[in-house]
Amino acid sequence: MKKRRVFILAVMLICLALAATGTLAYFNADKQVHNVITSGNIAIDLIEQKQLEDGSLVPYTDPVDVMPGTDVSKIVTVQNNGVGDAWIRVCVDSAVTFKTTTGAAPQESDIALDFDTENWILKDGYYYYTKPVTANGVTTPLFTTVSFSPKMGNIYQGSKLDIVIQAQGVQVANNGSTVLEAAGWPSSNS
Repeated sequence: MKKRRVFILAVMLICLALAATGTLAYFNADKQVHNVITSGNIAIDLIEQKQLEDGSLVPYTDPVDVMPGTDVSKIVTVQNNGVGDAWIRVCVDSAVTFKTTTGAAPQESDIALDFDTENWILKDGYYYYTKPVTANGVTTPLFTTVSFSPKMGNIYQGSKLDIVIQAQGVQVANNGSTVLEAAGWPSSNS
């Protein structure tokens, strides 16, 4: 009888162990996702072209032997090569180097650039383009012509005019509602 009780007890323990093992089963699933978030960028190109007599545009080349009373075609635009819209600003500096040192200074009216004041605003030495430039978009020309006054005197003979142009761009997204409100401009012309 004792053996029988031990046997029944053993069978019960085995049944309990099997029942307990069956209750430890879990439903599960596993899934992994790999996400990549890439930030945008701002990339611009300064484009200088000239218009030929037939109206076609070609890359700008420095003219030589310019005479007083002459207009030189120089078309300056900025292209947005980035992935997002960009605000654009341009700094233009010009200087005349005379062939001989006469102590004379160039007159402001002797050399003129025909700046577009409808689409560009001059502020703090920069011309700001008033509209956002979309990805792969191009600004309207900042200027198209450099004019030399017919009243230029002999001090200009053999002189050289340097026009230095630098363009900068910043993002439009979350950066002001106008170009003049935009932040993040480079702090210097480097």
